[in-house]
Amino acid sequence: MVVMIDNLPAEVKPLPMRFYVDNLFTSFPLATEMKRRGYQLTGTLRENKIPKDIPLKGGSRAVVRGAIFFGALFGCLPSGVNPR
Repeated sequence: MVVMIDNLPAEVKPLPMRFYVDNLFTSFPLATEMKRRGYQLTGTLRENKIPKDIPLKGGSRAVVRGAIFFGALFGCLPSGVNPR
């Protein structure tokens, strides 16, 4: 994905964009890089891609199917809120 963004035309790169990622590609490093570049990223994070040093609510890594967590770690905001 980062390579794809690098290959965008220069006039498109500064536009506000949101990317929706399949759970196979969602990761903390990708989310960090997208935030650093000023883009928003939405995706489902697989349990095996959650770093072990990230504490989960209730201390358990087991999460009920369909549970939603808002990522304060990356400064995620509700839809419609523009951080710029």
